[in-house]
Amino acid sequence: MGKGSKQRGDVLKVPVLTDSKETDKSRKYTEPAPTAWNTNFTIPDKKPESGKLTDSNDTRFIISFRYKLKKAYTFTDLQWKNVKEFQRFLDKVSNMTLDQVEKLYHRDDDPNDLFNGEQITHYKVTDSFRIHGVFENGLFVVLRLDLNHRVHSK
Repeated sequence: MGKGSKQRGDVLKVPVLTDSKETDKSRKYTEPAPTAWNTNFTIPDKKPESGKLTDSNDTRFIISFRYKLKKAYTFTDLQWKNVKEFQRFLDKVSNMTLDQVEKLYHRDDDPNDLFNGEQITHYKVTDSFRIHGVFENGLFVVLRLDLNHRVHSK
């Protein structure tokens, strides 16, 4: 086999997204795993109260799924059409700032809709599809996929 050929049992250099700066000791990494894929932006502590950025307009909008989604508001409740709609939404917001996402997709908050004492934010995916979540450490943490706008529809 040629010099650049890979064989079964060879050690490959594979970066893995991790929460720690240490490498996984159970695998044969030849380099430390990165802790983030892109660090060319600043993550604010939380969403500004007004929904507008005052310190920096280049803060990236980042979505996270830290918590288990609420029953009846999960991916298993989506149809293929909804998966495509959500993917289009993700494609659009992936290159947007928090300020841009707020202006284009934010919907009115309900002061009674709280999670661990934090206001739940609603974003419009389509006319009938919303995602609900909270801001933690500058990340939008999704809590519900509201497929038929069942929560707080007017």
